[in-house]
Amino acid sequence: MLAELASPCIGDALRHARLLHWVEAAQDWVQRFAGIDRVAHADEIAPVRCVTKLARRYARLSSVPSDAQVAHDMARLPFTRWHARWPAWATPDGVNRTWRPLEETFRSFAARHDAADELVVWEGTVPVVAPDAATAHLLAQVGPAKTGAAG
Repeated sequence: MLAELASPCIGDALRHARLLHWVEAAQDWVQRFAGIDRVAHADEIAPVRCVTKLARRYARLSSVPSDAQVAHDMARLPFTRWHARWPAWATPDGVNRTWRPLEETFRSFAARHDAADELVVWEGTVPVVAPDAATAHLLAQVGPAKTGAAG
């Protein structure tokens, strides 16, 4: 459902920014973090809101930013600094579980166990995904979309 709500907002903003080829990659990025804002009780870090705001900022520029710049900026949006883990006492096997957004969406991670009130989330000083890895991931996502659109 979030993807249905996010698509028009993000898609329109990216279209106005002349970055339509970024829609799929941006949607994927948003889906990886979807829900973290609610658990963190921090509306200002809502992934859809942050990506849309970034695209609107780009739309005001006289030139189109490079894909490398877009990936760099998306990899460092406020929601990327939020981390999550299931402490050992909340898991059936007694092992800590740390969320890794490139491997699992936040929603999937949060739904793993019944003890939702035991899920620990916090804002770190660094993004949950190393910025270089996130940038590379985003560029890999947009690369095929661009190639596919041209072919």
